[in-house]
Amino acid sequence: MEKMEVKSLQVSGGGEPLFHKEIERIFDLIKGRVFSLNTFTTNGLLLNERLCDKLINITKKQITISLNFSNEKDYKRFHNTREKNFYRTLENIKCLVENKREKGVKNPKIALQLFVWDGAFGKLTYNTEMAYNLNVDILVFNPIFMYNNLSINIREKCKDFLKEVEEVLRKDEKELISSLLTPYPEINEEISKIRREKFPSKYKEWNVKEENFCSFEAICPFPWFLMHVKANGNVYPCCALLRPDFSPFGNAKENSLKYLWNSKNYSSFRKLFKTWLEKQRLYPYDYSLVPLPVQCMAQRACIMKTLPFLDDREFFKEMDSLCKKGAKLEEIKKRSRVYYFLKKLMRKIWD
Repeated sequence: MEKMEVKSLQVSGGGEPLFHKEIERIFDLIKGRVFSLNTFTTNGLLLNERLCDKLINITKKQITISLNFSNEKDYKRFHNTREKNFYRTLENIKCLVENKREKGVKNPKIALQLFVWDGAFGKLTYNTEMAYNLNVDILVFNPIFMYNNLSINIREKCKDFLKEVEEVLRKDEKELISSLLTPYPEINEEISKIRREKFPSKYKEWNVKEENFCSFEAICPFPWFLMHVKANGNVYPCCALLRPDFSPFGNAKENSLKYLWNSKNYSSFRKLFKTWLEKQRLYPYDYSLVPLPVQCMAQRACIMKTLPFLDDREFFKEMDSLCKKGAKLEEIKKRSRVYYFLKKLMRKIWD
């Protein structure tokens, strides 16, 4: 990765990293490298004092614990594990939080992820109180995208759900909640409206996320600077595309990262994005023009594309302006901070 001038490493999605038998050695190898470990996502079950210490020391921005469910029965059902592991994970989260407190550091932030689904309907306040009791820095409410049939009541009883959302946002005095999303874009828009109109002075970071999420004219920059490698070695352009109907671009156990990055699969995928970039100015809602997954093109369909730039408002404003003016791809390339950031690595791809 250093030879490829990789700038940051994000460990998330597609498997549990702490299951790796040499994870501690991997942590030791990462420490002191040119690239940084920006984010690390884990289910937290295998955390212990030693791993907590290493994670706090090497993670730059955020450690996310995917607890996903706020009670032992749902945790057991969906994770296919024992109920006692739910309580074990809670204790491990406390250990991680305490380790950070003892070090007296501001970062990494410790985030708790819980799912928004019918089983969480009516329990958002309880879930938030759990996060408060665990003393985490961030609470993320994410939808179960792969199991949308488990969120039917949220859609059918939307008004009741939105009332609950308003109540939980009102009670969130520490502004712990960094996002609250359902599988339904129209409901997400109503949630954003509640936050903007009812609590205009709260959730500054959420404001940045939403501004970026709604901008960039649905263009996703991931194909040009991110590679997602699963635990089995399969390579994808993004963790949001870990789906049965999307084939991997190769396997990191069989080929080098450099070979895969410049492979025909990756190049073809980037060309599709370039085609969409050109056509979406004239046909912004016709997703049949390019054979890409809809969430890669549609606005508000995938939050992943904004994550690397949440703090870079100028980047999004600049790209928005260029796209709205109908700028040519070459102009976007030259002005894009992504291009300058990785221009040496990406010169062959662009050309």
